[in-house]
Parts: sequence; C-alpha cells; structure tokens
Amino acid sequence: MKILSIGNSFSQDAQKWLHDICKTAGHDVTCINLYIGGCSLEHHWERYLDDEPEYRYELNGVDKKAITLKEALSADKYDIITLQQVSHLSAYKETYVPYLENLYNVVKEAQPDAKIYIHHTWAYQDGHKSDFDNDSEKMYKRVTDGYKFAAELIGCSLIKVGPFIQYLRRNLPEFDSKTGINITRDGYHLSLTYGRFAAGLIWFATLVGGDIDKVDLIPLEIDGVPADKQIIEKIKSAAKEFLKTV
Repeated sequence: MKILSIGNSFSQDAQKWLHDICKTAGHDVTCINLYIGGCSLEHHWERYLDDEPEYRYELNGVDKKAITLKEALSADKYDIITLQQVSHLSAYKETYVPYLENLYNVVKEAQPDAKIYIHHTWAYQDGHKSDFDNDSEKMYKRVTDGYKFAAELIGCSLIKVGPFIQYLRRNLPEFDSKTGINITRDGYHLSLTYGRFAAGLIWFATLVGGDIDKVDLIPLEIDGVPADKQIIEKIKSAAKEFLKTV
C-alpha cells in the first residue's frame, strides 16, 4: 500500500511513526508526506497552478528532496491520498471553497483509483492562542464542524485524529490539559512520541484496517530516549475504545 499526503506539519506529525507502526504489525506501507509548513488548501492549489517545487518529499518520515505537486501526483500510483486544511483555518467553512474541490478534482484526474481521505486535525492545547478564547474544547467543536462540512463537500471519509486527541485529553489523566503531560510539544504540534504515535494509530486503523493489538512500537524522542511503555499501551487501549464509537 502507498499513502500520499498533501499537507503540512500536521500531516508530518501524523505520518512520522506510521510506517514503523505498520511494519511492526506486519503491513508493508509506503508513507509519503508532501510538506510545506503552514500550508493552507488555497496555497496548495496555488502551488499546483504555478508548479513550483516548494514541497519537501518525506518518505517514511525522512526528508528526501524538493518536488512539485504535479511531479508527486505523476511519480507513482497511490492507493490513498489525504488532504487537509491548515489548522488555524480549519474551523472556517468558507476557507475550503473552492480550493478543496479543485484539489480533489485534479487528484482524481491524476490518480483515478486512489481513495481520497480528509485528515481531521486537532484543536490546540488549552491556553494557546486561537480564535476561540484559547479554549481547546471550543476550538475542537468548531474544527469538527469545519471538517464535517469538508467531507460532505467532496464525499470523502475522515481520518479522525482530532477527535482522538480530544478523547485522550478528556479520558486519560496523563494527558489532562491542566495536570498531565501535554500531548502537543508546543501547544499546536503533536508531541514527538505520544501525540505522533496516537495520530499514527488512527491512520493505521482507518487506512490500513490494521489490528492495534499487533502494533509493537515504542517511539523515540529526538535524543533517543524511548517513550514510557505503559503510556503507549494506554494510548493503544484508548484507541481501540475510541474507534468503537466512530
């Protein structure tokens, strides 16, 4: 299976451990992320039109080269392609139009057999700057409305990372916004181990149909320090319970 994400740092977060998660569970999945920091749907569409090599091509979590969107769409045959809005615009329905439909149409023309998904991203941590009183729950509700609109607009399913991150904040004391470990590393991007691992699990279950019980991965911090195995197991258990509800 080959997965291509047309995204930014939030798809980078979601894909970082995805290849390794799949590998430990016995699935051969190639994971490609097209990265432009802070890239909106409008900017993706502009880059498609001008054909500038602004994207970084990240293969299985490793940066490889610069590329254009047209080059990436024609370079291989993909089973799944994901789209998403930039986080600070994801709550606003008007920002999806017409750019999401435009991108969907050119993606389907280039890759007619690929299944298109929308990556439902997450709300910021409590206390971090947003248009919603810096309140994670308020932002989450509006972002969810935005992505529901987007999915209906192009008739695609959602990868529900945002709902799972909020589920962890609500249900695991380890990730309580006020007393626990931040599941983001800066209030916005997912933490390098727990947050990125949580996102990868939802992609794995949603896109690959994989068995979370077979995942045997302890992600590492940049300095090589492994995540706490007990917390990783709690995230896996929480993911199984969450997926029963969606």
